[in-house]
This record gives sequence, structure tokens and C-alpha cells, in this order.
Amino acid sequence: MTSILDTLCYPLRGNGGILILTGAILLAALSLFLGIPRLGFLIELFIFGYFGAHFIEVINSTVQGRDEPPDWPAVTDIAEDIVDPLVRLLGLLLISFGPLAMVRYFGAEMGGGYRAGMIGAGLWAAIYFPMSLIAVTVTDQLAAASPHIVLPAIGRSLPGYLLNVVYLVGVWVGLTGIQWTASQIPYLGLLLAKLTWLYGLILLSRGIGLIYRQQRDRLEWE
Repeated sequence: MTSILDTLCYPLRGNGGILILTGAILLAALSLFLGIPRLGFLIELFIFGYFGAHFIEVINSTVQGRDEPPDWPAVTDIAEDIVDPLVRLLGLLLISFGPLAMVRYFGAEMGGGYRAGMIGAGLWAAIYFPMSLIAVTVTDQLAAASPHIVLPAIGRSLPGYLLNVVYLVGVWVGLTGIQWTASQIPYLGLLLAKLTWLYGLILLSRGIGLIYRQQRDRLEWE
């Protein structure tokens, strides 16, 4: 199981605290423009692509053995630095969370099977997403998220992988609650919520990267 102490301290190592603060200020500033038609949508895509790129870079950095968070990505090429990570993450989200979205959308037509469908699709998302993200990050190929690659990798990593998934889900639930609570605080709520979101983003990225460190010999992707 990933080291709880390691993942909790990791986002603040080195320049991590300053990076999180500057990132949160940027996010809070950008969020003020999200309600503007068209421009708001473009800003949302930029946020998803830019911070998604950092999400991937933290995993990659961890896989390579580094123990301090990397700097924010430098944007020198929009296609490579923003669009490519955006497409990769959207693809992974579609594969992992697509079934959950479908069950929610068609829930009224499922009758008594809705609850079972939600549980099954939720388990699929929680179990499939971390390993698919590891596969894509390590191989640098979106095609590596294919079930014929990811499912055998999950099988080779049991039971340790499932313990890590439970840990990551617990962290995500806890941080979501903290973020919501922070957002209710007058005046500073927006900034505190963004600080929590970025801390959680880096925390979860680190945890996913550590899974690969533990399972490297079984996965054999290098």
C-alpha cells in the first residue's frame, strides 16, 4: 500500500507549497471568468489541459524515482503542452467513467437495476482509471488504456492494487468534503477551495505513481 505519510508530505516538499499557492491564485482568478459565454468554455479547457498536464507529470516524475513535485508545466506549444494532455485525459475519463455516466443518464429506464448498475460502474471507474493512467503515462501512448492491456495489468497487481485503490478513493472523498467546506468560508473560501483542490490533485497523482513503483516488476512496461 502506498505510504500515507509520503503522499501527505509530498505536495509541500521543495517549492511545492509556493507552487500550490501560485496555482490556486491563478485558478481563483480564472474562475471569475468562467461565466462568460465562449471565453469561459475556453478557460475551462485550458484549466483541464494545463493542470491535467501537471497531474500526468507528477505521476511520471514519481515513476522515474523523483521525490519532489515538479514545477508547473511550461507552455511553449499549445498543441503539445495543453491539447495533448487534454485529449489523453478525456479519453481516459471516457473509458473509465463513461459507463457510470451512461447508467446515470439511462437510470429511469433501468428500474430496479439502477442501484446495481451504479455500484458496478462506480467500481469499474475506481479500479480501472488509476491503472489506465499509469499505462498511458509510462508508455506515452493513449492506446495503452485499452482493456486488453489494463485488465491483465490489474490482475498481475492483485491484491496490493485494490488496497491502493481503496486508499485513493478515501483520499478523494475526504478532500472533496474539505474542499466543499472551505468554499463556504466568506471571502477566502474560493482561494481555500482551490488550494485544497491542487493539494489533492498532487496528492492523488503521487499515490498513483507510487503504485507503479511497487508493481514495476509485475507490470513490465519498461
